[in-house]
Amino acid sequence: MAAPLTNLVGEAPWTWSAAQDLAFEETQRAIDQARQLTIRQEELAPRESEPIHFGHPPTTAVRNPVSGKYIFLQCDASTVGTSACVMYGENWWNAQPVYHHSRKLTGAQLNYPVHEIELLAIYEGFQKYRNILFGRRVIVLTNNNSLTSFLTAKEVNDRQARAYAFMSRFAFSIRHIDGECNHVPDMLSRQYENDNLAEGYVEDGRLDDLDTERDDGPLLFDRSLGAMTASTKAKGKGKAPDRPGAKAKTTRRPSGKRAAKAKAARLKEEATVTTHSSKIVSQIEDFDRYKLIDDVLWQKDEVFGDRMCVASGKVDRRTAREVVLEHVHEMTGHEASRRMTDHAQHHFWWQSLSSDIDKYC
Repeated sequence: MAAPLTNLVGEAPWTWSAAQDLAFEETQRAIDQARQLTIRQEELAPRESEPIHFGHPPTTAVRNPVSGKYIFLQCDASTVGTSACVMYGENWWNAQPVYHHSRKLTGAQLNYPVHEIELLAIYEGFQKYRNILFGRRVIVLTNNNSLTSFLTAKEVNDRQARAYAFMSRFAFSIRHIDGECNHVPDMLSRQYENDNLAEGYVEDGRLDDLDTERDDGPLLFDRSLGAMTASTKAKGKGKAPDRPGAKAKTTRRPSGKRAAKAKAARLKEEATVTTHSSKIVSQIEDFDRYKLIDDVLWQKDEVFGDRMCVASGKVDRRTAREVVLEHVHEMTGHEASRRMTDHAQHHFWWQSLSSDIDKYC
C-alpha cells in the first residue's frame, strides 16, 4: 500500500504522481481506521443506558434506544484455559476487538466446576483491564447461561463471594450469547490444549485470589528480597520452625510475621554466603538466564519467570532447601507433592527440586 511512498526515500529520484497520491490517501485512511480500535470517551453511550441484546446476531438492522457505543467484555473458558476480549461498538455482533487476554489454568483451577471456570474468565478480564473498564459501563458476554443470574444469586460460596467483592467495583451487567457466536474468546481459551510445558502459567499473582484452597497470603520468599530482610541480618537469630510432628524443644518457636522475617533473612544470608554455583556467579555476565540481586542468584525461566536459586547450605543446622520445602508445604495446606511442586516451581529452583519434594512428602 505504501510502496510508492517508501520508494521515494533515500537517494531515489523524487517523482510525485497519481500513484503517490493514491498511496498517501490509502495510508491516511488506514491510520484513521486503526484509530477506531481504541475506546473514545466522547463516543460512549450514556452510562445508565444499555444496547439492545440478542443471543445471536439479528438478521435485520437494529437501532439502540440511545446513540453511542458500548464496551463489551466477551469471555469464555475451556478445560485448559480462560480468555477475555474487550470489544467496542454499538452492539456486540458488530463491535471491534480492542484488547484480548488468555491464560492457562493452574493445576488447582483445573478441578473447578465448569461455571466457576467461566466465572474465573470474567474475573480475570476485569483484573487484566481494570484500568480501562473502571468507571465505564461494561456489558459482559458469556455463553454460560447460569452466570447471568450471578449478580442476584442468594447464596454463593467463598470463591464466588471473592469474585463478587472485586467485580462489584465496576458498573456491568452479564448477558448470555450463543456458544457458536463466542468465537474469539473460545479460540483463545483453547490455544493451550496441546501445551505440555507446565501445569499452569500465572502472569499475575492476584489472579489466584479465587483459589481459596491455595490462599497463600503474602509469600514469605517474595521476588523482592528487600521486602523480607531489612530487619534481620545477623546469622542465627532465632531458629527455623520445626517440621510438623518433630519433638518439642525448649526454645520458643517464633510465630507470625516475626517467624516469616527470620526465616527469610536466614535464607537470604545462606544464599549469599553459600553460592549456588561459583562459576555462574563469577561469570554472571556470560549467562543470560541468571542475574544477581542483592548477592542472591535468580534464574529467568521462560515459563515461570524469575525464580530464586536455592543453595544447598545450612540454616540453623537445617538445609535452606528444607526450609523452603517446609514453607511451601505450609502454604499449600499440607497437600501432596503435586500441589507442592506446582507452587514451588513458580518461585524457586534447584536441580533436584521435584525429587526433593517427593522425598519430603
